[in-house]
Amino acid sequence: AQQGRGTFTYIATAQEVQDKMHRLFMKLEQPAFLNLAIEGSPDGAWDLLPAPLPDVYAGEPLMAAFHSAIPPSHLTMSGTHGIVPWDRVLPFAAGHSRSGIAVHWARQKISQLMDQQTLSLQPDQPDRQAQLRQGVIDVALRHHLVSKYTSLVVVDTTPARPGQPPLHSHAMKTNLPHGMQYEAIFGWPQTATPSALYLLFGTFMVWLGWLWSRHQTQQT
Repeated sequence: AQQGRGTFTYIATAQEVQDKMHRLFMKLEQPAFLNLAIEGSPDGAWDLLPAPLPDVYAGEPLMAAFHSAIPPSHLTMSGTHGIVPWDRVLPFAAGHSRSGIAVHWARQKISQLMDQQTLSLQPDQPDRQAQLRQGVIDVALRHHLVSKYTSLVVVDTTPARPGQPPLHSHAMKTNLPHGMQYEAIFGWPQTATPSALYLLFGTFMVWLGWLWSRHQTQQT
């Protein structure tokens, strides 16, 4: 839908199909502006997103953001209203500064680069894939956003101890955790042979052999 200037409707459950589809068809029957375009940068060096601009249907707003080194003095929006060409000049100085606009543009830019990467999945274009990947990384790092190739790491810079007292090092005791027994970990396993019984039986046999040899000596 985005690539074809269209629109979409999210249907969560089967009970919403009839109502949502009715609203979708009603909206498609009432296009407000088609084939929209915005011009404003004097040198053409700006990045307008989304690209292309979506068609606007009745009851829908148009939201677009651009990145430019030189803010334009005005914006020229053009398109078709029905079958009639339409254009409007909007003074850019009348806008208000908002801190979230840059983040909104950056998210749109990352989405655009990821779409281009998906469309250019060809084994004979490894350089193109690497270029798009690096573009995503650059935009995400510049605007502190999470993407497929970047993540946020929280680093606590709060001191955990005073910096003036000297440090002392010593060996830590290797005590077992509470509730654990030394024999259960380092003792004989439960599947070991009855060595104590074998030792007792062997001692008895040695003693019995000693008695037998003594008896034989006395007879001779």
